[in-house]
Amino acid sequence: DRSRALNEVFQESIKWVREGLVDAIVPMAYVDGARDFENLARPYADSAIRDRVWIGVYAEPRRNKALKEQIEQAIEYKFGGVAAFAYGNLFDNHKPNSMARKVYEGFTGK
Repeated sequence: DRSRALNEVFQESIKWVREGLVDAIVPMAYVDGARDFENLARPYADSAIRDRVWIGVYAEPRRNKALKEQIEQAIEYKFGGVAAFAYGNLFDNHKPNSMARKVYEGFTGK
């Protein structure tokens, strides 16, 4: 959450990306729920920066039952990308599992 990032570890990621101090930011919106995700993601959807925002989603179905809705929200906000956490949830023996395919399908429609 942006308030915690600013107050506890002095991160001003939106300011940094606006001012060109960093190329991109990857805010971790690891929540279970579409509304909580939207509240975390909305500040990063500003058209001036959203193409340099790769929003983080937690791709683990037992802990994030709103993953599909979160992917849809990320697409609607037109973020530059999405970081799906964690590799181990998406790949078995370095091969995409069913969750990886669902995440892929969510973004590509294929």
